[in-house]
Amino acid sequence: MIMIKKGYKITALGQIPEEWEIKRLGEVTNILTGGTPDTKQREYWENGTIPWMPSGDINQLIIRNVSKNITEEGMKNSPAKNIPKDSIMIALNGQGKTKGMVGLLEIDTTCNQSLAGVLPSNHFNSKFLFYQLQNRYIEIRNLAGTDARNGLNLSLLKEIEIVLPRKKEQKKIGEILYNVDEQIEITDNLIEKTKELKKGLMQRLLTKGIGHSRFKDTEIGRIPEEWQVKRLGEVCEVKGGKRLPKGLQLIDDNNGYPYIRVSDMYMGGINKADIKYLPLEAVEAIKNYKINSDDLFISVAGTIGIVGEVPEGLDGANLTENADKLCNIKTNKNFLLWVLQSDIIQGIIDNEKTTNAQPKLALTRIKEFLLPIPSKKEQAQISLILSSINKQIKQYESKKEKLQELKKGLMQKLLTGSIRVKV
Repeated sequence: MIMIKKGYKITALGQIPEEWEIKRLGEVTNILTGGTPDTKQREYWENGTIPWMPSGDINQLIIRNVSKNITEEGMKNSPAKNIPKDSIMIALNGQGKTKGMVGLLEIDTTCNQSLAGVLPSNHFNSKFLFYQLQNRYIEIRNLAGTDARNGLNLSLLKEIEIVLPRKKEQKKIGEILYNVDEQIEITDNLIEKTKELKKGLMQRLLTKGIGHSRFKDTEIGRIPEEWQVKRLGEVCEVKGGKRLPKGLQLIDDNNGYPYIRVSDMYMGGINKADIKYLPLEAVEAIKNYKINSDDLFISVAGTIGIVGEVPEGLDGANLTENADKLCNIKTNKNFLLWVLQSDIIQGIIDNEKTTNAQPKLALTRIKEFLLPIPSKKEQAQISLILSSINKQIKQYESKKEKLQELKKGLMQKLLTGSIRVKV
């Protein structure tokens, strides 16, 4: 038996406060779709001043600008319609996860036929409705059916039932969630700016070093006169991983024998969320193909060029045959990791990707990679600077995750009336 809280009622959309209403979207507003001016008519597009939104722009969520413009002629000679600020855009179709996504307009725009605009109305606060529809993304997407080729349409959208508190309460809920989204956006911008700073510092520090005034030309470009150029095989050993014996498969249960795959790797390290384990029958057969915390790895097949170190808890794990380990490292390990992530090495790897149909890095090729080698002291200094920037990025990313969790919890509680706001 469902327990009904005092002052609440059971509806098709769940338990909500008694005074909240349920209406169909088509009852409380107009919904428009757009169109595309003839792309062969240059006068419809060239020097256009009217914003025109393709479905790919929906990924912005809060839409402050769009990627294209059309002319007055393009507007007149196509089904494109003006969609005013504070409308909610919904993707009617699209590849991947696009279909069913929503975005809140903060500008006037037009759009293509793959988008619909839910126009502003006196019945609802646009921010409140935006977050309600965003929270029901899967439900809205599924209105089109399970076939990925099926799209949404205006008739389906008009039948969507929505919850409507009093306008003042809608406004307050919308403002709370919008403020969290603004903080997420600010944090996102900080992440991107710090990544750009890191990229610039890597380029400068790994080619110009710290405090040098005299440089020389080398096979890898101009570097400080005191630096050396060495092959990767001169500063470490490169050894391959090992595949499972034929007929055996990895298991999910943690039996103490983890196995690192390329799919577990990211640039810099290992994601431990979905680590698989060796079946006991395979342990003895591939016991000599382990990677330790003093080593680095580089992926050599599938997605090539991912480099990183093994985190705590995976020291001594077995390594896939699609990656090599760099062991007995004679340089500062962190410095070597930064060089491997830099354009100096990744540029070479990108070239391998484009010139080979099925890219694979041969062990002998990896040993020949040319590296800039400063003194041990300068290696440590460079590593410390870049690691501090990386730490800042991770702090921002952690903050973003916490804000996203906060938003998720607030949406669940505020949009159902589980907790009420004071107005």
